[in-house]
Amino acid sequence: MNAIALIFNRTETDFFNTHVWYGAYAVNFLPQRIKFIDAKGKVGKGGPGAGSVLIAYNAETAKLIQRVPGFYLPLHDIRKKLKIAKI
Repeated sequence: MNAIALIFNRTETDFFNTHVWYGAYAVNFLPQRIKFIDAKGKVGKGGPGAGSVLIAYNAETAKLIQRVPGFYLPLHDIRKKLKIAKI
């Protein structure tokens, strides 16, 4: 799958356990909460209720998210070293 996802970093959820820890190629936890900007350049009021994480599902997209400032984890390599199978 050639995709990058941006989701809340709710690591305790079933979704995160199934589709991220055991399904993603790599993740990058963003250091600050994201802000959305409208077409006129105005920052939206409020903000997300949690931090965010970028999720890559192959080596090509992992290279892209690695370039973004944050805490990058190469899950594919970690699972391989620990001999943990994808589910």
